Amino acid sequence: MRWDGDPANLITKKKISEPVGPALTDLTQIQAVVVPALRIDQSGFRLGQGGGYYDRALAHMNAWKIGLVYAGELSSEVLPHETHDVPLDAAATPSIVVRFNR
Repeated sequence: MRWDGDPANLITKKKISEPVGPALTDLTQIQAVVVPALRIDQSGFRLGQGGGYYDRALAHMNAWKIGLVYAGELSSEVLPHETHDVPLDAAATPSIVVRFNR
């Protein structure tokens, strides 16, 4: 859903605010997406909550994908990933942005 920046056009479900209105069905229109992560490795693969919801949507986007983590959540270890997992283009911590070479 598109959000116009007006807080009145948000609804909160389980402490998460989301825009009210019709769903955006053409994911190719999205230019950038901020992706939550628990850890991100040096190839841009991330550990999420395990539902695969983001990866299913990211597979249909040409968007620049950036994960938000704390510095200690950037991993030098290769994280487990499957063929459907979509790597990120970058990770941001409170102090740095790391771009991944792919």
